Amino acid sequence: MGIACEMTVASAHRTPAKASEYASTATVQMPPGIPVASMAIGKVGAKNAAIYAAQILSVSDDDIAEKLADFKEEMVRQVEEKDRNLVY
Repeated sequence: MGIACEMTVASAHRTPAKASEYASTATVQMPPGIPVASMAIGKVGAKNAAIYAAQILSVSDDDIAEKLADFKEEMVRQVEEKDRNLVY
């Protein structure tokens, strides 16, 4: 959807200093009063996190809102297609 992101590769075993530095500056654990959403790890969690971020950004960005609406329509289409293709 054209939303910028940050990616890094770090290993607690192979690059412990890098992993420690990255983890110590991330917003993984927030103090009370600072709510955050957390998702599952892996591809499913990453996809859900991206959709969640797009939903937040879409409140003030019409381009993202349109892309998100198209994405959700495509998800509906895919489910309906899978339903039609069921073999009994």
